[in-house]
Amino acid sequence: MTSIKFKLEKQTLVFGIISILYLSACNTEKTTHHKLSLQSVLHEYTYCKSNSTKKSDCKWFTSKAICGYFQIDDFVDEEYDGAYLPYDKVVEYVEQSIKWKLLGEASNQRVLDEAVANTERGIPTIAISKQGGSGNAAIILPGKGTKSTSWGVTCPKVAVFMPHSYQKSFIDKTLNYAWASPTEVFIYSKK
Repeated sequence: MTSIKFKLEKQTLVFGIISILYLSACNTEKTTHHKLSLQSVLHEYTYCKSNSTKKSDCKWFTSKAICGYFQIDDFVDEEYDGAYLPYDKVVEYVEQSIKWKLLGEASNQRVLDEAVANTERGIPTIAISKQGGSGNAAIILPGKGTKSTSWGVTCPKVAVFMPHSYQKSFIDKTLNYAWASPTEVFIYSKK
């Protein structure tokens, strides 16, 4: 009887370990962030900035918008009790992350077309720039872009939360409204 009990306990343990391994292999990507409207995040951001007393206030709305729009948790910083990363840390994170891949420069039409196609397939895609020193990100939106004569390419629609001029933040304008030139603007998609 003892040997049967031991055999059953051993089988239960093995089954439990296999189940845990199987479930963790199936769930390799944590995507628990709930869907957020970009318009509501922009409204919150505008309210926050218009009522802030310090320049460093409201730095996390770019991360909140990206996470909420694409329903990902990439820019939630577990080291700081689940707070969103500040906008300037998004650039650093994406450049160093194995979860994101560089598609190329924003001056390349093929790269911009791929960015829109990815977004339309539900793949999180953003533009990042280090122009102005600290860097920022823009969310690539699905839909038809518009030809920019100054950039020389058809730019996709984006949403961007301007850190230093919050009144100039927007949703559904083209990428060339976010930055004056495509210099140092790179497109990344989630792998």
